[in-house]
Amino acid sequence: MQAPMASPRLPGNPMLARYLRNMYRGGFWKAIGFHYILVILLVAGGWHIAMSGPVAHPEIIIKLAGVYCFLIGSLIIPLIAPILFPLLSDTDQAGGVIPIEPVRMFDARLLAVILLSAAALFPLLPLFLILGPSRGSVSLLLEIMPFFQGMLTTGWVYLLMEMTGQASDVPAGIARRLALIAGFVFLHVVLVGLLAQLSFVTLQQTWFLKLIIDLNPFSQLFILMEGPEKSRMIVNSDFQNLMDYRSYLLLVSGLVLFAAMTIYRAYVQGRSAVM
Repeated sequence: MQAPMASPRLPGNPMLARYLRNMYRGGFWKAIGFHYILVILLVAGGWHIAMSGPVAHPEIIIKLAGVYCFLIGSLIIPLIAPILFPLLSDTDQAGGVIPIEPVRMFDARLLAVILLSAAALFPLLPLFLILGPSRGSVSLLLEIMPFFQGMLTTGWVYLLMEMTGQASDVPAGIARRLALIAGFVFLHVVLVGLLAQLSFVTLQQTWFLKLIIDLNPFSQLFILMEGPEKSRMIVNSDFQNLMDYRSYLLLVSGLVLFAAMTIYRAYVQGRSAVM
């Protein structure tokens, strides 16, 4: 008698496939549909106020619907990720003996969060194309940049929450994640309020503070919603001359996220090897 040959390791991430199936079977598409209805109601409710009168103010609609999409996609979804996408050991009694590396589990939850966030942020595409603060730009890619920035911010927020929000149970983890969001708000209010009082020349000497602003999700949202006049908050004037402020935010967020993600994945993988 011969032992059966071991089946080769399946490509891809089985946990990601499981999360996607659970999203479909759990009716997540209904929640996304309801989210779209709320966006339409916000646009319809603010349209008359924004577009009536001698001068149209499309920024009102941008701030109503755009901010709502950013908050849901880039903050709320990462906040409740442990509930939406529980660990295998939390839902399956045999989960602890299934050989799935912690780093693959992290990757699966991250990708699931970003995909769900992309669905929530999708209304930003027509919103910024039609009513964006920089509409009329010759580059279509620049107009849809806030959508990609929102997904990148989602990954950045989720990574920070994973690094700081680990706890023995879900409620304690959610509380830590809420504390991180409160920290985002505090930094935004303090730093943006401080820099608003400084002259442009002085601002060039505070690049380290502006870098913190540029990586703060609430500050990124503020700059994208307000448009080019808030480009003075990016690191220095050289970047303002070399590239669009939206491209800069995407670039700096992507570089920092890639570096932090590489370090954190190596830490998770090393910790699992020790265990």
